[in-house]
Amino acid sequence: MKKLIPFILFAFVLGSCGQSTHQQEGIVVQKKDDVNNLTEILLIPNISEDEISNKNAEELEDIAKNSNGAYYHFPRGEYKNLKVGTKIIVYWDGSQSASSPPLRTADKIKEVSTQ
Repeated sequence: MKKLIPFILFAFVLGSCGQSTHQQEGIVVQKKDDVNNLTEILLIPNISEDEISNKNAEELEDIAKNSNGAYYHFPRGEYKNLKVGTKIIVYWDGSQSASSPPLRTADKIKEVSTQ
C-alpha cells in the first residue's frame, strides 16, 4: 500500500496539469472582421435562424446575454469562409473576459453539418 501512494499522487499531479478544452455549439449571428487584427464572431446556442433574422446588433447581443452566448475571436484569415447563420462548434481553453456576453479565444472551429 505504501508503494501505491506515490503512484497515486503522481497520477493526480499529472492529471491536474492537463489543459482542459471547452466547447460550445451554436449559430454565428454576427461577424466582425479586423477587430485588432482579429476576426470576431458572436455565437448563440440553441437558437434558430428565424429567431435571429431582422435583429440588429444590440438585439442579438441581448439574446446572447440571456442564452449563454459568447463572442469568440481568432486570427484574421482563419475561417474566412465562415458566414452568419452557420452552425458551428467552437473549442476554447476555458478562459474568458468578465464582459457580458463573454469574450473568448477560439482554439478551433468546426462547422456542423445541417443534414
